[in-house]
Amino acid sequence: MTLVLIGAALVAPLAVRNIAASAARRWLLAAGLGAGAVALGATKFRDAVPDDWGRTSFETLMWMLHLLGGAVWRSVA
Repeated sequence: MTLVLIGAALVAPLAVRNIAASAARRWLLAAGLGAGAVALGATKFRDAVPDDWGRTSFETLMWMLHLLGGAVWRSVA
């Protein structure tokens, strides 16, 4: 939960027009995306090894890449 709040705090200044147009935009987006990626990984990856660990790990990785790819695509567009 802490990383989600940190990510939101990093992206929140982008609501101000002059900050969103500045050079800090790229760094704020990257830091917010990094915090979100770590938060996703912390909630999605399991503590115990599942029976079918190969398939479960692959599905989790693809799920995370899909969500992060959408976030990157949206931030560039």
